[in-house]
Amino acid sequence: GDSIHCKIMEVKSDHIRYAYVEDDKVVKAFIPLSRVVLYQPNFYSYSEIENLLAVQQQEFQEEIIREFKQAEERKQKKGSPHSTFLLSGGWSQRLAELKNRNYDEETLAYGRALQSGWNFGTDIQFPVSHRNGFGLKYSAFYSQHADDFVTYSPPGGTPTTANLKSTVWIHYFAPTFNGTIPNADSTRAVMLGFGLGFLQYTEKAEVNPPIKASGNHFGFSLDLGYDFGLQNVSAPFIRFSFFIGNILSAKIVQGSNTVSGRLRIPENLSRIDVSVGMRFRDKK
Repeated sequence: GDSIHCKIMEVKSDHIRYAYVEDDKVVKAFIPLSRVVLYQPNFYSYSEIENLLAVQQQEFQEEIIREFKQAEERKQKKGSPHSTFLLSGGWSQRLAELKNRNYDEETLAYGRALQSGWNFGTDIQFPVSHRNGFGLKYSAFYSQHADDFVTYSPPGGTPTTANLKSTVWIHYFAPTFNGTIPNADSTRAVMLGFGLGFLQYTEKAEVNPPIKASGNHFGFSLDLGYDFGLQNVSAPFIRFSFFIGNILSAKIVQGSNTVSGRLRIPENLSRIDVSVGMRFRDKK
């Protein structure tokens, strides 16, 4: 016996869609036709409902237009992808296992001291889209250690006992593929990078006469970082990098003597870098 004062919007074979006003808002609902005894369209004048529906439709259209304009403004502000330049530096740890070299404890301790060092490098990235691009990468590892009366054996060289100071450099050059994964509001981003390039190893020992060992081979790099200001022209970032590579042969120079050949045990150049830096983007 209940009645509903409403505006009938649509009559279907199994239900009726209707609208009514509640708290100055139009509420839409439906009722199964099996529960309706009698209905009559346009029985009441519901200009209030029609007016509110028209207002809501207008507001909806305005919201769509506003969102479209905002998207266009963001697109224009974002512009074309920018070339990027990165400078970074930090701490490094080489992953080579020294126990298989059959060194005594003193020599092992000296070798382990050269496993930790510092890194610095630069990246230039050229985008193909706002998220991906290609680039060039340079990274350097540096370590130095000194001790008294150490038995020293460079890669492929003859053991020498003396007051010793050693310096190790590992240079890496590579083309890279780079990507970013921005957060919800595109203010920060995860940075990814993959590289396949060239590793160059140099180790110098200050003995009499000095010894220099060098070698090179292919290497692979993986970068995972976080950009703290994606929309800014410049911003700080933190990055973890993993390098993989070995040298299979080396050249040993001691005084006037030079020996080149394949190493009995390859020199493992793999390492982990933890670095911080600044990212710069062109302003075009």
